[in-house]
Amino acid sequence: PSMLVDLGTIETLDLSHSWWDQHSIESYNIGGKQYTAIGDICFFMKCAPIVNFFNKQLIEDNGLENPYQLVYDSKWTFDKMNEMAEAAANDLNGNGEVDIEDCFGFTGESTGVASFMVGAGINFSSRTGDEVEITLFSDRAATMIEKIVPLWRNKNVTLLDQDFYGKYGSPFEELFIPTFMANRSLFFSNQLLLALDFRGMDADFGILPLPKYDESQPEYYSTTNIYWRDNLIVPVTNPDLERTGYILDCMGYYSQQLVTPAFIDSTVLNKSVRDEDSASMIELIYDTKVYDIALLFNWGDMNGMLANLATKNNTNLASEYAKIEPNIIAAMEKSMEELLGE
Repeated sequence: PSMLVDLGTIETLDLSHSWWDQHSIESYNIGGKQYTAIGDICFFMKCAPIVNFFNKQLIEDNGLENPYQLVYDSKWTFDKMNEMAEAAANDLNGNGEVDIEDCFGFTGESTGVASFMVGAGINFSSRTGDEVEITLFSDRAATMIEKIVPLWRNKNVTLLDQDFYGKYGSPFEELFIPTFMANRSLFFSNQLLLALDFRGMDADFGILPLPKYDESQPEYYSTTNIYWRDNLIVPVTNPDLERTGYILDCMGYYSQQLVTPAFIDSTVLNKSVRDEDSASMIELIYDTKVYDIALLFNWGDMNGMLANLATKNNTNLASEYAKIEPNIIAAMEKSMEELLGE
């Protein structure tokens, strides 16, 4: 038996309210059972979206296009980001070598490969009724890997976390954040929470969504740090589901009215981000979050496989996917059996 209550059976809990994220309700409902949901009550989720921070000073210094306008015009694509990153990379100390005193175009982490795949409109799974199908591997996905891996491994352009573990206690705190704040990195991809670290930055920075696959992609897609996000669950040991339902909806309502606006306006915008365009970008990012059950469970360690492609400078998605596909299917079938109680 499940250790979690099907939220749909709590009569006093109405998941159709606006303080529950309807994308999560739809994506996480399996066989009519709703074991988890996301909404305004989930505070960590507000901090978790993966975004692209950019340094406005480097945009100006390099005569680059306005990134905000690229987003508005549906021209913010991975190819455009790559082009701008290469343009900003510069041997500042003139020693002819790539070192941490230089200027870089992009800063990121190997686990970010999965996020950029989502941003490119690639679904790790799809669903028809109760049937879940793994859809990670496709021509579109293979093409994206051929774009992502070369940028991640171009040491003239990119600071990648895997290259600095062991050299720093924390590459992010000791290298990546100081480099971005010192105007030596154009783009820094990480979760929105890092905006708070940039409050003491002299130059202005902005926030962008993940780039599209190409300009024909109908909309931007956003995802979250899988190690940071939080989900609502109710354990079967709960002795008073009627009262619990009332409390959860009450907390959701007040979180929507008070907590979410306070976090966005007071914490992120007023104390960190310095322009109205970034406020629009954050709203867009929140509105386009994608919830994929395959990403939630990480069946067969799909995230690890994608990260390893970047770490090992390997663009052969077909081969690496084939190696773990049996594990993905086995793990998915086990989860479905547990979720559906069959």
